[in-house]
Amino acid sequence: MGARRSSKLSGVFLLLLGLLTSHYCLLRATAAGSKDYYELLGVPRDAPDNVIKKQFRKLALKYHPDKNPNDEKAKARFTDISRAYDVLSDPERRKQYDLGGEEMVNNGGRGGPGGPGRSSK
Repeated sequence: MGARRSSKLSGVFLLLLGLLTSHYCLLRATAAGSKDYYELLGVPRDAPDNVIKKQFRKLALKYHPDKNPNDEKAKARFTDISRAYDVLSDPERRKQYDLGGEEMVNNGGRGGPGGPGRSSK
């Protein structure tokens, strides 16, 4: 009985640790001024690939620089949604983004200072 209870407690502990780590990474990304790629595209975090693609195309048509000449805000928005789609449409990069935000993707999955994969050098 004791071993089974210990195993359940270990599982609960690992689950809580994972949730806290994810929450911490999300807070760090938000505090650093990173843009939330899911928010930029207007899709939920669990959106399937086809929904992300459809929403990207809709926004890309709306904010494309050819449709909005001399509009710097539209150009910046187009750049942001293109970057978001570039990351979220790639399964591996999306996993990295979900784990550590923009910083994790930009650092090739190594995280930033104090983040996952930190070097002790």
